[in-house]
Amino acid sequence: MTQQEKNNKNLAVEINEMAVLMRDFGVVLQKETAALRGGEYEAAKQMQEQKRNLAERYQRRVQNLSARKEEIRALPDSEKEKIVQMRLEFSKILEENMRVIDAVRKSSRRMAEKIID
Repeated sequence: MTQQEKNNKNLAVEINEMAVLMRDFGVVLQKETAALRGGEYEAAKQMQEQKRNLAERYQRRVQNLSARKEEIRALPDSEKEKIVQMRLEFSKILEENMRVIDAVRKSSRRMAEKIID
C-alpha cells in the first residue's frame, strides 16, 4: 500500500468517525430539544455534561479535518457530497436546538420580568 493510499484510508476513517460523532451529538441535541419543549428542564440539565463533551470532541475533529482540506478537495465528488449532506443534517438539528434554547431563555426572561414588575 502506497503512502497516498494509507493517507486516503486514514482520511476515510477520520471522516467516518466524524459521521458517527455527529450522529451521536445530533441524538443528544434532539433529546435536549424534546426535553426543553416538554418543560423537562431537569432532564435537559442532566444532558449538559454529555453535550459539552461531544461539543469538545466535535470541535477537535473539525480542526483535524480542516487541516486536511486539500485531501478532502481531492476526494471524489460523491464522497464530498456525503460530507456536505452530513453537515447539513447536523446543522439542521443544531439550529432547531438553538432555536428552542433561545425560546426557553426568552420565556424565562419574560416570566422573571412579570414577577419583578
